[in-house]
Amino acid sequence: MEATGNDRASPASRSRYTAEAQARCEATEAKLGIVRARIRVAAAAGNHGLNRQLLNLEHQAEMHLAKVRHGLERLRGADDESWRTRKQDLEDRWEDLSRSLNNLVARL
Repeated sequence: MEATGNDRASPASRSRYTAEAQARCEATEAKLGIVRARIRVAAAAGNHGLNRQLLNLEHQAEMHLAKVRHGLERLRGADDESWRTRKQDLEDRWEDLSRSLNNLVARL
């Protein structure tokens, strides 16, 4: 990451990072859509206990994705002083989402 005075991210590196984060968010949304379809197929098979569990895990993943989206919006609007903190917050939210999706996929 490029830095300018006081270890601040340059406008170009901020723009690049937010564009990459947006693309990552869109790819994750697509992956979650595929997982949703697989859950619907599993639900059609009729295992109600598994269905409830999968739906709960799907809800968790959706909540984490919403937090990532919110974090990305906060990052876009961050001033120079708060940008790095908001970036770290977004990275933490990505980790939570990744764990949630991995857990969901493992149950399918």
